[in-house]
Amino acid sequence: MKNQQPQNWRKSTYSQAQTDCVEVADDAATALIRDSKAPNDGVIGMRREAFNAFKARIRGEMTADA
Repeated sequence: MKNQQPQNWRKSTYSQAQTDCVEVADDAATALIRDSKAPNDGVIGMRREAFNAFKARIRGEMTADA
């Protein structure tokens, strides 16, 4: 995916003091993810539903079977 530049890139509140983290931006029905240390090196995009499932999984709200 080409490096899109929405204006609302943000870091997790859990990683505000960290330097090694990712940033996320909303782009309509898509979540965009990039490396905060290398923001021009590319963006990963995924559908909102997939991103929400990803977040639930890493928060421990979803099992591997779901």
